[in-house]
Amino acid sequence: MDALGTIAAVILIALVIAKELLSASENGKALFLRKIIGVASYPLLFAFFTVVLAKML
Repeated sequence: MDALGTIAAVILIALVIAKELLSASENGKALFLRKIIGVASYPLLFAFFTVVLAKML
């Protein structure tokens, strides 16, 4: 299970980095991709914080 959490954390970090890099661009396609990445990262953020909270309790 720890490997799955590590993979999810790496994917989350990659999505956040990609979102920040795309936000610097004013290209329409980049803004569209930023929105898609934002939607994909919200469930991962929720899962990450849930796992962290579960580990703390």
